[in-house]
Amino acid sequence: MLVREFQRIREDHKKAIQKRLARITIGSSVGRVFQENTVHKIWPVLEKIDLDAMKKIKSQEQYREWFEKQLNILAAKIKKTNPNNKRIYPGYKWGHATKILCLFLNDIVVHRDFFNSATANRLINFLYAPIDSVVRN
Repeated sequence: MLVREFQRIREDHKKAIQKRLARITIGSSVGRVFQENTVHKIWPVLEKIDLDAMKKIKSQEQYREWFEKQLNILAAKIKKTNPNNKRIYPGYKWGHATKILCLFLNDIVVHRDFFNSATANRLINFLYAPIDSVVRN
């Protein structure tokens, strides 16, 4: 019984990390281009990502497929909540959504104890860098 309780606490802790990072990732500098209340609608998308599925990723191709699936879900939410926002088109998916997802996943894999060391070290090699004007200049 004690083992089960520790497992429950660990899972709750992981959910709390994911929820907190969803909010931190889309701070004022990232969310400023969206229409009002968009950020609050994007948080649940990041919170629902099945991060444990990342443990099965063994190659860059597997990561790309998994990443693009998550990206499509996030981009659809951004598009739905910002249909007439000229500030985010045409780059709402490969610009804004990609940046959010890359920042979020980087924080999960690199800066948190979400995965064990072996898994994190393997996944670090697959992560994409969020690119925007700051990185390009």
